[in-house]
Amino acid sequence: MTEKSDAKIIEGFIRDLQAKGSSPGTVKTYTRIIQEFSEWLKRNGGDLSQLTRIDVQQYIHYLEKKGNGSATIQNKFAALSVLARYLGASDILQHIRRPEIRKTRHIAPKSLDRNERNRVLREVERTGNRRDIAIVYLFVYSGLRVSELVNLNREDVVIRERSGSLTVRKGKGNVARTVPLPVE
Repeated sequence: MTEKSDAKIIEGFIRDLQAKGSSPGTVKTYTRIIQEFSEWLKRNGGDLSQLTRIDVQQYIHYLEKKGNGSATIQNKFAALSVLARYLGASDILQHIRRPEIRKTRHIAPKSLDRNERNRVLREVERTGNRRDIAIVYLFVYSGLRVSELVNLNREDVVIRERSGSLTVRKGKGNVARTVPLPVE
């Protein structure tokens, strides 16, 4: 199969993801994963139009030998699963051996300690730029993701005499939510 055919399959796959409402982040990640897989397939004598169970299993082995962790391999396998369904070849994914993900305790991400936080706030206040000050304070005290902060509009912010809130319209997974504003 030619490179053009694989490129057409990938283009169709991307259009299908977008038509089904996948988030731009998911489309970008799956595109990268499928392109990497396609390149690996070409180097190993395969192609996307004639995908086999052996191709997928050997790719999993390759990822393990390359040092990819089990969570990374599971994510790549998820993208390959969506591709296989798109190609109408879901059956090739049965009995694929993948490394087991060890359950870990969910620990909150490390946040800045008080001195680090104060240093950041002090530096931004020294600039005197009110917009930047507002952005940094909002980011530090609200718990928003950077992508959520960037997508805020003025009408998403509601400030009352004793309270306030933000409406995050496109959060993770395109889920909207309301975030209370802190008193500080």
